[in-house]
Amino acid sequence: MTKKYKSTKDQGGCLPSVIIVGVVLGAFWLLNKVANTFSDWQSLEAPYRYAVGFYHYLVMEPLVLVSGFYDFLFNIQVTEYPNVNLVLSCILLVLAVCAVMYVLLQLLSFQAGQFPLLTYGLIALIMPALLALLWFMLSSLWQWMTG
Repeated sequence: MTKKYKSTKDQGGCLPSVIIVGVVLGAFWLLNKVANTFSDWQSLEAPYRYAVGFYHYLVMEPLVLVSGFYDFLFNIQVTEYPNVNLVLSCILLVLAVCAVMYVLLQLLSFQAGQFPLLTYGLIALIMPALLALLWFMLSSLWQWMTG
């Protein structure tokens, strides 16, 4: 008498993979739309301009700075040998990432003892979006009532 073992593999098909790919592509599409709005924040109406400008300088400018630093590291010409330059660039990139992580961890550990960082930080992060949403809702209500 032989025992038949059931396979422990997931036989759910490819639906989870399709969902993951869809979520990733949707996230990239949303990021592209948000980045386009952030880059054109000066053309928005007054209350929305301030909220999107806040997030532009909070999110997009650091990303541009990191991108510029990355381009600088991989285009430096210390020697006349491209492979040595690439290795040096990778070493400098790892050192820079380690330095930034160390500084961020030190800042977060210092701030954690001073005040509840998450509470005030999240309020400060979300407040411009909430004010813009409140302005939109009140202006829509006003236009609907007077319309």
